[in-house]
Amino acid sequence: KTLDNDAKQAMKITSLMKENSILLPLNYSTNWMHSNLFNYTGTVKNILVLDNYEAGMPHFPLEWKKGKNPVSILGSFNGEVPLCADVNKFEKVTNYKINYIVTWNYNPLSDSCSLLIKETLDSNYTLILNDNDNLKLYSRK
Repeated sequence: KTLDNDAKQAMKITSLMKENSILLPLNYSTNWMHSNLFNYTGTVKNILVLDNYEAGMPHFPLEWKKGKNPVSILGSFNGEVPLCADVNKFEKVTNYKINYIVTWNYNPLSDSCSLLIKETLDSNYTLILNDNDNLKLYSRK
């Protein structure tokens, strides 16, 4: 029931995002299931969600194009905290802008990866949704 409520809360971001956008989800929760919540946003609009577990695993029939796997480019943004996400590097390598960043239970540490994410959010993104402090959606300025 809790995850159902969390999923409903997470889906609120879809109405705020434009079609054909790229979304970077950052899950700071200790519940690994929260990492999957934002993948469903891609089912409602034509949104590319960078956290695609299946495309990164050899036993699934789908895979990232060579040199385009976001985990290889951004860093370990979809693992355990501290999360790493070098947005500038991703955008240089792929020539695509990350339009939105969503955070779940955002509680950055003071390590270099967390500081880079905070700097990126502060300088390149605007907070457009803060729902109960556990869900935050940022849009590119």
